[in-house]
Amino acid sequence: MMYGVYPYFILQLIVTITVIIALWCSITYLLRKWLNISKESLLSNHQLNNEYNHINWSIRILFLLIMITGFVINLERDPFERFKFLEPFFLLFIYLLVSQITGAFIQWKYIGNRNVAIYILSRLFLVIAFIISFIITNAWGLF
Repeated sequence: MMYGVYPYFILQLIVTITVIIALWCSITYLLRKWLNISKESLLSNHQLNNEYNHINWSIRILFLLIMITGFVINLERDPFERFKFLEPFFLLFIYLLVSQITGAFIQWKYIGNRNVAIYILSRLFLVIAFIISFIITNAWGLF
């Protein structure tokens, strides 16, 4: 064991990431076919309407300010006594929840495309289930 990493760690990590990406792609493909939704581009930032654009940018700026404030607060604290809810990984998870739920709500309420809202919430549920299962099972006992 060199530097605390066993010999097949990189291979196991690559296989795990490949399986996760394959599962994600197949599930989203099946959801799109089932809900009759066209494929979106990978890094699209399509704004639904002007109101959603303002709401989305407000959420982004708010979370950026919260992250900066959390960084400053945790910087002053002892490393073992930091507030976990002000750590960037936790705040990014909350940002993901808030922004996706907002997008689904706007799709449902104002645009009227309910299948897209169901698709967004289904993907969000899959991400949450994946992260929770990953944390609870200690990476499914792989590492």
